[in-house]
Amino acid sequence: MGLFAENPEQRLNNLNSCIENCKRILADYGSSPIADSALFLQGSAAFFNAKSAQEYDEPVRIFNQYITRVKTNDRKAAGYVSLGYSYENKYFLTDDKELLNQAIQAYEKAIDLGVGHAPGSEAKLCKARLMELQYKDDQAMILYESVKNNRTSKPLVSLPQEVQYGDPQMNFMQIQLKTMQDLFSYSQDAQFAIERLEGQK
Repeated sequence: MGLFAENPEQRLNNLNSCIENCKRILADYGSSPIADSALFLQGSAAFFNAKSAQEYDEPVRIFNQYITRVKTNDRKAAGYVSLGYSYENKYFLTDDKELLNQAIQAYEKAIDLGVGHAPGSEAKLCKARLMELQYKDDQAMILYESVKNNRTSKPLVSLPQEVQYGDPQMNFMQIQLKTMQDLFSYSQDAQFAIERLEGQK
């Protein structure tokens, strides 16, 4: 709800509420899988809350903690993708080249751990974008081609017929999913990037 808030104050309040609820879950449920999810959500809320370079230190800290905490490679890969985003956004606010390198390294770890999973493909797209920033279009093209060839081209979300629920929260979730159903797959994102790079030659 914070991300879809109509004004900055409401957004901030909702994201802060999310963070506080996540902290409560972590305190109450310790090392359970739900606590793992709460930690990731806490890092995501801190990421969307960040306005300055220094404020990105908090999601960096949380995502590093999440990576250490979770056991499966696909969840670690998702943590590294989010860590990469955090370094990348901090880089754009500081122009510190070391942060750019740290973002690339995080994406590379996600690629290694996320083979066959969505976070691995997302990490390839992220790394390719940074390769373009460094004028390494050939390396970017290899990554884009890999994603294009290894991910399906189906929409990310496919909904059945619209249903009116008695629960307002369920109706809210259905509206959010409806806005997502026409999003492109990683394969299509890669194809668009390939066409853009080819058009620049």
